[in-house]
Amino acid sequence: DRTFLGVLSMTLDITNRVMAEEGLRESERRLRLALEAAGAIAFTWDINRDVVTRYFSTEPALPVTAESLGTLNDVRARIHSEDVANFDSRLAACLAEGSDYRNQYRVVRSDGSITPLEEYGCLDRAADGSPLCLNGISIDISDRVAATEALRLSEERLRIALQGARGGVWDWNLTSGEVWWSPEVYDLMGAAEGTDTREGPAIALICEDDRPKVMSAVADAIARKVDYHCEFRVMGGSRWLSSRARLSCNAAGDPVRLLGISWDISDRMNTMEALRESEERYRRLLSVLPTAVLVHNGERVLYSNPAFVRLVGVESAEEMLDRHPIDFVDPDDRPLVLARLSEMRDNGEPLAGQEVRLRRIDGRSVPTYSVSTPVTGYGSTAFLVAVSDMTERERATQLLRSVLRSVGDAILTIDERGVINSANPSALCQFGYTEDELVGKNLSVLMPSPHREEYDEYLAEYLRTKVTKVIGRGREVECLRSDGTQFPAELTVTEFYLDGERHFTGVLRDITERRRLQAQFIEAQKMEAVGRLAGGVAHDFNNLLTVINGYCDLLLMSDFSAGDNRRDSIATIRDAGERAARLTQQLLAFSRKAFVSPKLIDLNALVTDSLKLLRRLIGEDIVITAVTPPTPIQVNVDPSQLEQVVMNLVVNARDAMPTGGRLTIETSTVSNEAGDPSRFARLSVSDTGHGMSDEVKAKIFEPFFFYQGRRQRDRAGTVGGPRHRHSERRSNCN
Repeated sequence: DRTFLGVLSMTLDITNRVMAEEGLRESERRLRLALEAAGAIAFTWDINRDVVTRYFSTEPALPVTAESLGTLNDVRARIHSEDVANFDSRLAACLAEGSDYRNQYRVVRSDGSITPLEEYGCLDRAADGSPLCLNGISIDISDRVAATEALRLSEERLRIALQGARGGVWDWNLTSGEVWWSPEVYDLMGAAEGTDTREGPAIALICEDDRPKVMSAVADAIARKVDYHCEFRVMGGSRWLSSRARLSCNAAGDPVRLLGISWDISDRMNTMEALRESEERYRRLLSVLPTAVLVHNGERVLYSNPAFVRLVGVESAEEMLDRHPIDFVDPDDRPLVLARLSEMRDNGEPLAGQEVRLRRIDGRSVPTYSVSTPVTGYGSTAFLVAVSDMTERERATQLLRSVLRSVGDAILTIDERGVINSANPSALCQFGYTEDELVGKNLSVLMPSPHREEYDEYLAEYLRTKVTKVIGRGREVECLRSDGTQFPAELTVTEFYLDGERHFTGVLRDITERRRLQAQFIEAQKMEAVGRLAGGVAHDFNNLLTVINGYCDLLLMSDFSAGDNRRDSIATIRDAGERAARLTQQLLAFSRKAFVSPKLIDLNALVTDSLKLLRRLIGEDIVITAVTPPTPIQVNVDPSQLEQVVMNLVVNARDAMPTGGRLTIETSTVSNEAGDPSRFARLSVSDTGHGMSDEVKAKIFEPFFFYQGRRQRDRAGTVGGPRHRHSERRSNCN
């Protein structure tokens, strides 16, 4: 058994130890607070043992914790490869010289991230001066490096911006009057670096005319304690600068400095000057431009040039301001103008030209051609309207229409495809179309075949080769009316351009009457030739008749016994010779080589006296009778010519009755059917022959035609059966 005997105790004084521990805890607390405040980690490198230890605190309430980082090489292995050489160099210098240690390098963490560190330390030495350990702190400077880099980038951006803007930075100490310039400001001010930049010399580099403006702006900024801004020219006047500065004040609120930038605004000022000059030229141009110009915002007039003022008849441009633009539009055209305005507001695009009638102050309407477009520069969306006065054109158009209506020729315009664009009233009348029926159709509708089918080919050939087949002056063509009838026309075509497109104008003149007159002229020429021939033949034949008639007269003067038939034969020859002589007189009269001798005779007696000779001419198979009124019919004619007329009619009637028939000569008097009180004598010759064909009727007035026709019928034989034949001649009664 173990018996409890008592307790042995010992009491030690640990005051010093407790105080030491308390001091250590306080030291650790201070170290921890210092490390936390600096955001740093303490480290110790025991040089003799080559051990690196770091001290850090993870939580404010916990003590500082120590952690071994291993040897120096272990630390070096974590340093960024690009910073190892610099780390070694600085550490070696500290050990060799015994100076304070300072180093900056980057550490590569296990996750690959890079942390920049900055270290400060001091070297502990032994009594013999040899280094024992290196104590220091290591600070994470990531935020500072990032801020420094951001500042560097900001400064770089500012530098680039200032270079791009051709600007520089300056600092003006308002207390001392000293002014600091960056190198760019020297260049902007046109001064060499090192030039005196105090207030006085600096102001002297500004254009003399702009110095008061600059000093006034500085004084105003200082007095009002606001930022400074001014635009001015430097000496020489060719360069403009813009300066802005922030005013700084001291604790008492007194301005002490202006920190600002200046940049070159010469291009902008030159552009503004050019713009101002351009606007001035534009204003002057609009003031003398004959085209009327109006600017409005849809609700009121903002500007009008003098031409528009004159066009609408107001006294001045000021009188038009603030008035609604629609007031100057004719009421009939206002819906159109409002629709165009709405379209411009919706799409913001210019509108094509449109004919619009304006209303003057005096109420008179003016025809115009209007072009509209949205414009800027008037504070809000505005519209510019350019208006051309079409009064003269309308007057010319009306005059042209009047001329086209009065011209008897057909006038047409066509395009390159041959489509008719317009036709004057004469063209519509000649071809029998209305305007709606003709305009828009191809010109070939006015041509008969085969020209209609070949027209497109003709036009294409002309456009390709310029060799005219359908274009020219004075060509005679055949035209086709709407009812299918044709007529000849003379065509003149001219070429013109309208809005850059080629068109043609054709003038067609109906030459039907001309051709008829030409045919009459040719007939007259033929008659003249026949007359000349007849005159020559009549002279020669008259000479022969003179001999025949002369010898007949001599024979008749001889003594013939009673009942001698030779005297009757000679008398017959003499009578035939006299009639032949009268025939030669008619031929001479026809050829205008003999005078017609009209005299007053009895038409009934002339017909009765001619029956004996006429019966001998027609033969015994034709019965000839004369029907005359009991009272004489007095006419004033050349007896020989009238006898020849009767003889020709009778002979032709005989030719129409080759197998015999009846021939009647009738005389009478008639009055004018139109109510004319004049009386006329009528001589009618009718027969029962086969009559005349249409071909013969067309030539009945040709001289000697029936003689030729008679010979042709004698050779060809009789054509057709018996038909009543009637010939008539009228003469004025005395």
